[in-house]
Amino acid sequence: RSQLRSAFRHLDRMQTELQISSDETATIVAGDFNDLAGSSLHQDLQKGLFDKTSRSMVDAYGHLSTAPATFRAAGRADRIDFIYHTKNLETQSLRWPLSPEEEDRLKWSFRWPPWPALIPGDWYPSDHVPIAALFSFKA
Repeated sequence: RSQLRSAFRHLDRMQTELQISSDETATIVAGDFNDLAGSSLHQDLQKGLFDKTSRSMVDAYGHLSTAPATFRAAGRADRIDFIYHTKNLETQSLRWPLSPEEEDRLKWSFRWPPWPALIPGDWYPSDHVPIAALFSFKA
């Protein structure tokens, strides 16, 4: 929360110094939030409570009926990595973190072996999987 406040304060300061309104710019905030969707942190981002211009943010994956789990370790599958953007951007495409074959490697099976693959592991170096989005400015 404090890192987001600091980033938005810095953004506000830059816009003031450059005499640019928030309507003329787009903002993207992405990363490991270590917090599940729906928490007060995410609600505050969506309401624009982190900066003086009330810049409300949109979760790039939020419109999906099932958003991808981005943290996959110790038997957990949680979504804690996010991409937020201002409303003047439109999401053109999203990257699904793992292929169907990679997803299958992580599933438990009642036919043991095979045991499910774990991440991080020799086939995947991190406990987070990548997400990405392509945006365009709304007309």
